This record gives sequence, structure tokens and C-alpha cells, in this order.
Amino acid sequence: MPNPILRDFVCADQRALAFFEGDRLAAEIAGRMSKHQRRLFFRFKRVPPAFYAYLQRAGIIRHGRIPQGGTTLDALLDLLRFYPYDNEQAQSIGEYLYREIIKGEFPGLLNKAFALSDHVWERGATYGRRSRRQKESKDGRENLSKKIRVREEQSSTKAPLARKGQKGQVLRRLL
Repeated sequence: MPNPILRDFVCADQRALAFFEGDRLAAEIAGRMSKHQRRLFFRFKRVPPAFYAYLQRAGIIRHGRIPQGGTTLDALLDLLRFYPYDNEQAQSIGEYLYREIIKGEFPGLLNKAFALSDHVWERGATYGRRSRRQKESKDGRENLSKKIRVREEQSSTKAPLARKGQKGQVLRRLL
């Protein structure tokens, strides 16, 4: 079964479907698709070049090379996710398409699967606070540095200088 978002695009000229309903540009470009492109899409799940043309004409991606025979869904997802967009609006639309295509492939996937933890670090920078995880990691580093100092003091009294070939044994003894 092909991806529902791309299926809506391919069939946009025949009937108004959920995702591209009312989008004349999508209907116009999908109407110019050949039978061969539609067949490749439905049989082999190839993303038609017309979808890339739609992304260009809608202003989501810049003008460039459109893949001649279409691409795989993975290549489209990579393009939508890592493309250097010109403005924030295009980036927002690209990321939205990326999420909707993935949700079409995995219907049980929730929105929080795409959540980022940027807000945790922004909060600390904005308000001068550290999260619990940052505090724990700092305490852990302090404890580790104390342990290392204690072991260095103990080893300086016990262990002689390492000879060639004994470096690993001395290091293991230190830690």
C-alpha cells in the first residue's frame, strides 16, 4: 500500500482528497503525470518526479534538479528533513510534510515521537537555571575528579614508574 500523502497527491486531479483538498497547484501538476509515473508509484512505491515539481512550484524547495525517474521514499524523507530551506515558512512546511509522510507509513505513531528536548536547554540559558540532569552530571563530574585525585595520591606512594609494556597494567591499577 503506497503512502497516503503521496497517494492523495497522485490522485489529486481525479478527486479532492484529504491532504491536497482545494490545492489547485497539486491538481494541475498531478494531472500532467504520465501513466508510467502513476504505475511506478502504485507498483513500486516510487515517489514521482511530479511531487518534486510540486515542492518547487509551491516554494518549499529551491529550483534544482528533479530526479528523472522518481526516487524512493527514503530519499524524499532525507530531502525534507535535511534540506537547507530559504525561510522559516518553507522549513515549517517541509518538516510538516516529513512528519505526515512518516505517520502515513506508521499509523500508530504519535506526535510526541517527534518531540525535541531543545526546550530543556533553552530554559536553562534563558532563566539561568540548570535542569536536574545537568545538576546530576555536574555532581558526578566533581565526584569523579575527587576519586581520580585520591587514586593518584595512593598510586604515587605505591606504584613505581611504568616501564615499557607495563603502561596498561599501571593504568588499570590507578583506576
